[in-house]
Amino acid sequence: MKISLEWLRRYVDIAVSEEELASVLPMMGIEVEEMERKGVPPLKHVVVGEIVSKEQHPNADRLTVCKV
Repeated sequence: MKISLEWLRRYVDIAVSEEELASVLPMMGIEVEEMERKGVPPLKHVVVGEIVSKEQHPNADRLTVCKV
């Protein structure tokens, strides 16, 4: 049976990493055949901003001045 770790966390407070959980579950009689990660991995050092205004640079044709 395949279960999602997020689904399991709805019912059980899990305070260990996924790897630690996979090593502890067999000791409790629950078989872990494989672990599979789905989706996009979390991105580190990514900042999201909003451009408030955009204007043509007064001294250059190819530049734009943006307020973020």
